[in-house]
Amino acid sequence: MRRFSRQKLLLITVDLLASVVATLMAFLVRFALEGAAIPPVFLKNFLKSLPLVLPLRGLLYSGMGLYRVLWSHAGAPEMLRLFGIVAMETAVSSAVTYVAADGRYPRSVFIIGGLLNVALLGSVRLLLKLRHQLNRLRRAQHAQNRRVLIFGAGDAGALLARELIRHPELGFFVVGFLDDDVAKLGFQVAGKPVLGVRQELGEVAARYGATDLIVAVPQLNPRTLRELLDEGRKLGLKVRVLPSVYELVDGKVSISQVRDVQIEDLLGREEVKLDLEAVARYLTGEVVL
Repeated sequence: MRRFSRQKLLLITVDLLASVVATLMAFLVRFALEGAAIPPVFLKNFLKSLPLVLPLRGLLYSGMGLYRVLWSHAGAPEMLRLFGIVAMETAVSSAVTYVAADGRYPRSVFIIGGLLNVALLGSVRLLLKLRHQLNRLRRAQHAQNRRVLIFGAGDAGALLARELIRHPELGFFVVGFLDDDVAKLGFQVAGKPVLGVRQELGEVAARYGATDLIVAVPQLNPRTLRELLDEGRKLGLKVRVLPSVYELVDGKVSISQVRDVQIEDLLGREEVKLDLEAVARYLTGEVVL
């Protein structure tokens, strides 16, 4: 049997305690609406059922995969899955409790308790996700942020900006965009402004303290790329490029694809590599004028 980590055991314990709290709150809600006290027989049956229901609940949660989800990265599908698991567990444990209590148990408590249990378990997962996000932001604050200008406010540039913004722990801060399409000036792409055209690189970089320039135009003219590279180096910027459009066949952009400018980018074709040994063999014994 696969062993649980300490974190999973802690999460199971929290979930089981939350289910107990949810049931007690359900009793309070149920009888508070009538302005009556909770009948002692109901509380007695509730406490009597705990040694049977809690282990069953833990087994059901585990068996249905509740603890195989990485909640720090969870989204809406995982929360819907949580709702389904708790609904199925509530149905089973409610039947067991009702039989164990010989029917002397308010059925409305099962429904109210199930809803409250979903809310409590969902809140625990949201707190885990929030903690993960805060830790990432804390790491990003300690990282040495490099201020990035992106040339190209198109699809590739927007995807790259979102990727950099999504991963602040990498230490990159997107200042904004440059683009030769003047119609884009003053607008925002991925929440970042289009600050100027290519010829304004020096002015924009100085004004916003840019340290890096990433060219995000997959089919940029090699001459234009050379001009950006030369101007960027004069300004002390680290210039990088996205791959060509042929390398982005899946339509996705990731930070790992950003690389330094290579000779074939400037040539507009693959670099021709001479076979020096073959040339030497050909020229051996020949008179070269």
